[in-house]
Order: sequence, then C-alpha cells, then structure tokens
Amino acid sequence: MKKKMFSKFSNILHHAVEALAPQLSLREEFVYHWKSVTAFFMDNKGEKLPIDQTQIPEHLEQMVVLLKEEESGGDSDSTGPCMEYLLQHKLLDTLYSLGRTDHPPGMKQIVLQFFTKLLSRLKQPILAHVSVHRAVHRLVKSCGEVLAAPTESEEIQFLCTVCSLVKSTPYLVNFFIEVPKLQAEARKTSLTKSMSPTSRGVPGSQVATDADRKTSLHPKKSSQGTGRDETLAANTASPSPASNPPPSANAVNTADAVNTADAVNTADAVNTADAVNTADASNAVHAVNTADASNAVHASNAVHVDNVQEASGRQFSLMTSLLSLSHSADSRVAVKACEGLMLCVSLPEETAASCIVHDTAFCTEMTQRLVEAYLKLPPFISPVDLETVEAKWGLDVITESEDHKTFLGKRHLVSFLSWLDYCDQLISVANPMVAKSLAKSIRQLFLNVIMEPSVLQTSESGAMLATAYLTRCVRTVCSPELLSEFCFFILGSERLPEQQEETTPEIRSRLIQRCDHLSEELSLVTLKLFDTLLQKDDDHIIHNLVLRNLLGRTYISPHPVTAKAADHQGKEDNSSNGSSEGKEEKEVECKENPGLARSSSRTEVHKIVNCFLSLLPEQLKSSYQTADSGYDLYLRDAHKQYRHVCDMTGPWAWPKEPVVVKRFVVEEFYEGAFLKMLLDKLSHMMEQSYPINLQLTSVISRLAILPHPNLSEFLLDPYLPVRQGTRTLFAVFQKLSSEARSKLHAQNDLSQKLVSVRRQLMGTSPNQHRKMLYRISSRFQFRYEDQNELEAIIVLEEFCKELSAIAFVKHHSEVNNSS
Repeated sequence: MKKKMFSKFSNILHHAVEALAPQLSLREEFVYHWKSVTAFFMDNKGEKLPIDQTQIPEHLEQMVVLLKEEESGGDSDSTGPCMEYLLQHKLLDTLYSLGRTDHPPGMKQIVLQFFTKLLSRLKQPILAHVSVHRAVHRLVKSCGEVLAAPTESEEIQFLCTVCSLVKSTPYLVNFFIEVPKLQAEARKTSLTKSMSPTSRGVPGSQVATDADRKTSLHPKKSSQGTGRDETLAANTASPSPASNPPPSANAVNTADAVNTADAVNTADAVNTADAVNTADASNAVHAVNTADASNAVHASNAVHVDNVQEASGRQFSLMTSLLSLSHSADSRVAVKACEGLMLCVSLPEETAASCIVHDTAFCTEMTQRLVEAYLKLPPFISPVDLETVEAKWGLDVITESEDHKTFLGKRHLVSFLSWLDYCDQLISVANPMVAKSLAKSIRQLFLNVIMEPSVLQTSESGAMLATAYLTRCVRTVCSPELLSEFCFFILGSERLPEQQEETTPEIRSRLIQRCDHLSEELSLVTLKLFDTLLQKDDDHIIHNLVLRNLLGRTYISPHPVTAKAADHQGKEDNSSNGSSEGKEEKEVECKENPGLARSSSRTEVHKIVNCFLSLLPEQLKSSYQTADSGYDLYLRDAHKQYRHVCDMTGPWAWPKEPVVVKRFVVEEFYEGAFLKMLLDKLSHMMEQSYPINLQLTSVISRLAILPHPNLSEFLLDPYLPVRQGTRTLFAVFQKLSSEARSKLHAQNDLSQKLVSVRRQLMGTSPNQHRKMLYRISSRFQFRYEDQNELEAIIVLEEFCKELSAIAFVKHHSEVNNSS
C-alpha cells in the first residue's frame, strides 16, 4: 500500500516538474522517455513490480506519439531525428530482449503493443530497415510459443499488423523467411569446395568472403528480394554457441542494469541489445521444445515441420506463429490467426509460396483439422437438418446448450462445414502454387483416405450418411482448384467415350448403381449428389457424365429421313439444314453428313412443344381441372435458369450447332452409364415413389437446360432420326404415355383420382411440381391402392410442361442471338 501511494505521489511530482520545465525538442524528449524506460531496470534490480505499477507503458506510448508527431510535421520521405535515434541505437532490439525476459511481469505485452502501434500508426516504410525487421522478425518468432498465453491477444494483433504490411508490400515477406547458418562441418565443406583453382588464380579475388557465404545460403531468390535476402541472412543468424556461452537470467539482468546507465551512448545501447539477444538466442530452442512438449496433441505435425525444415533449411516464422495461434481456445484469436494465414497465402511472391508448400506444415495441418472435424460428425442426422444448416467460417459458434436445443451434433456439423468453407476460401484467394498444393492435400488425406471408404462401405445406413455428407461438401465448395479435386475424386479424370460394363473409377460406378438401388433412401441421397454436381461450375462434370458419349453423334441414323420422321414432318423442305462446324476442347471438327444438321430447325419449335404437351390425353391432365396449369411459371423459371447456365458455360466454348468430334466417334453408340441409369429409372416411373420421381426429373431437367447442341437434340428433339435400338428421352415418354392410357381404359374414375391426389400433393405450395410439399405421414390422408402410379402420372404431366418450356426458351434464345 505504501509503495502504491508513493508511486502516485511520484507521478504527481513528475507531471508538475514536466509542466515547469522548459520546452524540449522532439529528439530530446524522445531520448528522455527512453532513458526513463532504461532507468527502471537500473533502479529496480531485485523487485518484481507488475508493469502497470511502473511508468514504462506511459513512456513507450509517448515515444510512439513523438514519432507520429515528427512524421506528420516533417518531410515524409526523410527520417527525423527521433527515428534516426531509434534506428541507430537499436531500441527495438533492446525492447525485444526486455519483452522476452518478461521483466517486469507484463513487459512482453507492453512490448507487443509498442511494436503494433509503431508499425500501424507510422506511414513511413520502416519495416525495410534492418534495425526494424530484425527485431520484428525475432518478436514474430516468439509469438505462439505457448498456447493459452496471457499475451495471445497482443500477439495476434501484432502478427496481423505485420501481415497487413507484408500484403501491401509483398517483397517484405523475404525478411521473415529465414535460412539458418550451416553447421560447422558443413560450412568447412562448402568453403573447401569453393576454393577451386579458378578462384585462386583470379587476381584480387577473395575466396569464402562474407558475401560469398551469404550467397551460398540462398539458393532460391525472387527477382525483387535478392539483396534483401542477403541482408536478412546476415542479420537474423543467431550467434555461435561456442563463442558466446549462454548467460544466466541474473547475468542478463545485471548486463541490463550496467549498460542502461548511459542509454544515450551508442556503444552501450548496442552492447545491451547484444548481451540480452545472445541470452535469448541461446534459450530459444529450449523454449520451443518446452512448448512442443506441452502440446502433445500436435506432435505429428511438429515432427513433419522439423523434417521439412531439416531437409530444406528454410523457416517461415510468420506462418509458424500464425498456425500455432490458430489452435487457440479463444475463438477471436483463432479467427484472427486464420485471417493472417489467408493474407500470407495470398502473397504473389513465389519464394513465399514455395516456402509455404515445401517448408511448412500448412497444407497438412489444414487438412488434418478437416479430417478431425469430419470424424466428430454425428452418426445419425436428418437429411433435412443436413441440407438446411447454415455454416460460414467466422465467429458464429454454437454452444453445447444450443446444440441440444436444435439437433444433436449440430455443433460438430457446423464446425466441420465452417472449416471446409475456410479451406475453400483459402484456396480461392491463395497463390496458385499454394492453392493447388492445399487442394491436392485435401484430396489425398481427406477424400481418398477418409471419405472414399465411408462412401463405399457395405452398410446401407453408413453409406447413405457418408453420401449425404459428401453432397453437402460439394455444395459448399466453390473454388476451382478444390472443386476439380472433388470432381476427379467422384467421377475420375477420364474424358474419352465410355465403354459398356466400365467400372473405373469404382466410386463413380458404385454411385451410379446406387441411384437404382433397392433402398429408396439410398437412391434418393445418391441422386441428390448428382443433382448437386450438375449445378457446379466445372465443365468436367458434364463432359464426364454425358458429353463424352454424345460428341461422336453416333446416335444419329445413317439414313436421315425415316418413315416415322416423314409422317411427322410431311413435305417440309430439309434443305435449310446446312453444314456447321463446332469446337470441342479447342478442336474444330467437321460433321460427317452436312445434311444431318439439326433436324429441329427454328421454325419447328412449336411442334416440339406440342409433342411434349400432347403426350398425355386430356383425361389424364389433372392440372386443368384444378385451374392450375402452371405453364407460365415454368417459362419464367426456364428463362432464369437458362440465363444462369449460359453465363456459367460461356467460358467453356461450347459450339452453337451439333458437332462430330472424330476422336469421340465409336462403332456402336452407348449413352453412358449415367444417361442409361436415368432413362432406366424414368421408364419405371409408375413403380417408383413420389420423392424419387421428383429428384429424377430434377436431374434430367438440369441436363436438358444445358446449352450444348448435341445434348439438346438428344434430350429435346422428338423428331431426331436415331439408329435402331437407340433410346431417347421422348421414346421413354411415349412408353410411359402408353402405360397411362392403358390404365385410363381400365379405370373409369381415373380422372377423379388424379384430381384428388394432386390436391393432396399441392398442400400449401401450388407452384411447380418440384416445390410441392410431400405429405409428412400417410396416416392422416387417404391413399389409393395405386397411389404411386397416380403420383407418377401427375409428375409426368408436370415434367412434360417443364421440358416444353425449356425447348421454347432455348429456341427463343437462339433466335435473339442470331438476329
């Protein structure tokens, strides 16, 4: 209590003396505040006062104010006397040393705040000065050494400040990539090799000079940072342990007390910094090892980092500290560290990108955390909860109590999806080298090792849950690199025409088979996966699933006009069907038969629309009897979706007219496993449940809306002259229509049943069929014995209207583009 009262009295007396003292220059005042800081260590050797009971924070704050005042009042391009004093006397090195000793308690926190304010408030590019970046680099290395440290908030604020400066001036990152000195034996070997006869014979040459040794330490340099890298190697190397034995803590304090007696003296200031920095450098390895030992959870990653760094020798201290703090239990600190990592990986410097990929555990650690989050996901979850949960990377944290209020496992689900979203954002902004490496790491360590066995497992419930999680992952991913890895994982990399009975890759073949599984739940979740894939912005998805089997156009009959086509087309002149050329994968190929241009010319679109709309007789169309045809809604939705897919597929350079690419031509047409599965399931609509039919028609409509001419004619052209045995979408529709007509003749009250079932299905959503709410339970509603068939007829009616709207919109777009 007495000391506290005396401290307050001293403060009052100090301010009174300052008020009466004559006006000092900025440099004199700056030196005075610095002397006041160093004098504390002379007058309080054995005492351990908390930092907040000293005047050190006020003096350091005033030093920053003086530097800012000097900068604003002088020339921005020149260095003022205060800044010159700070640089020449290496004040930052001394402050770093004092912060490392954390004497008095809390000193490290104050030093971190001083560095942060100095770097953020001043506009001068002082980080390029050796006296600044050397101390900053050392302080960066000290951050994140101990988890849950009391200085975590100040550490992450300091690191983020450094990251923002590096982001604005990317070449500065070279100051934080350290190449340590060679060991004694290695150095001798390099010196022996360098003393070649050629070098000894050159007059005036000096073999194994300091400059030569510096250059040998930097085998890779960017064009911008060559000189800076040499300066970094000269100034960041720790002193030799043999020549400078590590002093004890008392020796460090004694050196401080002696050398700070005359802080204005340049030589004394340099000796103070050297003495303390030597002690810190000799104890750095012990501090890091202690931190690693106390964090056994990350032992594997630490071993990986050590192995990588021993192999190459480079150390990216800024990334290492941020990775450590990203594990903080404080979510605010962890998010800030992730933001700093995002800034570092987005740097354009190839040196930094190479160091991140080859000399740090960044990619492995990001993927490992994704794997750990996935393994914590709940073993049972409702598909509705999985689809509706929102998870974006950030500060939104779900507590355990909130987890139980919603659904069990939501906290872990949100954590996994948030981290996946963060990895996706990282890859989208990262340097191409880092983005590619991280995406490959996720493919190798997460998708191949964890996800593939989960999806391919024999357990029906386990496979269904894993497929649902995979669908949610695909929906979350947007970055091109990571999306490509997901696509290659699911579909494979094959782009040539598919062969019958082809089963590679296994996961693609198994997923397509499961779409027609005996279990409707497994079929439904697998169809949703393909539905999600078809919405993603990656041309490999469309090409692998359908286009590679249609680009040869071998589904066209060698005789263009068949009897059936002649009955439909009458005496229309086909002379307007001229030859065309198209591009597929940057190759221009001519069509085999110029006369086989698009059989559905622009003047025939009304026939295509009528074909789909007239498939079912009027007695089977229940929408007109409920005064809800919904055709206008389909047209509006088709316009909106077509604009979207045209924007998405624009960069893919798809042709405007049907093309034949020679290397995709095969002797016997095969639509591919995916299209075959869709047509097979469509032909069994009458036997399938309402949700399956809805999801099936959703997948087919996503293919039909795509603006590729080969795909459009195969799916939407009823008059397409195809080879014998080739099954088209319209042929399947005709088969279903025949089944429905035969059912109509067998039941006189079929129309009334369809109206009743439609009203049940509409519920509160009278929109298009895919937006209708499926009933929650059949116990509360009357069901007919042939309920599935009635629902299938209703879905078929709505689907025909949707496809006719898509055909009309495509025709309208072609007319507008040609005019």
